[in-house]
Parts: sequence; C-alpha cells; structure tokens
Amino acid sequence: MSKIPDMIEAIVGAIVGTALADGTIQDEERVVLRGVIDQFGLEEGDLVRIIENHPKPVLIDTGEGSEMERLQLMRYAVLAAQADGRIEQSEYGFLRELGERLGLTEEEWTELEELSTQLYKATRGGTVSEKNLGKILERYIG
Repeated sequence: MSKIPDMIEAIVGAIVGTALADGTIQDEERVVLRGVIDQFGLEEGDLVRIIENHPKPVLIDTGEGSEMERLQLMRYAVLAAQADGRIEQSEYGFLRELGERLGLTEEEWTELEELSTQLYKATRGGTVSEKNLGKILERYIG
C-alpha cells in the first residue's frame, strides 16, 4: 500500500471523529465513509490503517493546509454529521472544536452553516436523496 496523503488522512479522521462524536457510527455515516474511500481510490485496508494509526481524529493545525483544504475538511465533517438527517449536540461540539483548531473565519462558518442547512433540506429529516446530494456536493465540495 502506498502512502496516503496527509489531507486525505485528515478528511477521513474528521469524518470518523464526527461520526463517533455521538458514540456510534450510523449506517448513513458509513455511506459517507464508503463514498470517501471510492472518491480517493482508497481500499478498505487503507481506512482501517488510518483509523488504527489515528485512534483520535486526525486534525491539521491552523498553520497547515491551505484555506481551501481547511474548508474542504470541514465540509466533509459537516456532511458526515448531517448524514442521518440531523446534527447531534455532540457532533456540533466536535465540529466547533475542529473549526476552531483549523482557524475558520466567520465567513467560512457562515458557508458551513449554509451547507448544513442545504443538506438538512435535502434530507427532509431523513437520509439525503442521491439526486439532491449530488447537486449539493458539486456546489460545496466540487
């Protein structure tokens, strides 16, 4: 297995950390993880290795990563939190801590709240439909 780029490890760590913030990884959150595995061409073993090497979420420090990378990391974390149709208080707390560690600006927080709102509307209190999810991800994650 080749070395996995730090940013991809950070994204996976943020998704796992968000998913585990409420104590368990829901089926919808597993779908997000599988999507990331496919998107970045990872194998199941890569995911296991990332989690084993980083039992706590992988967080890049404020000085590391570009603005785009930091925002992308947060977008994936918000997607994981919203995957089951709601963001639990514990997930929100994790997202705030992650955002603070990454040094997000108020403008970036506003965009993330908009992303969360759009994901919630797409879910209508349930899971995200594939059609709506595709449009939202294209706009916010690219």
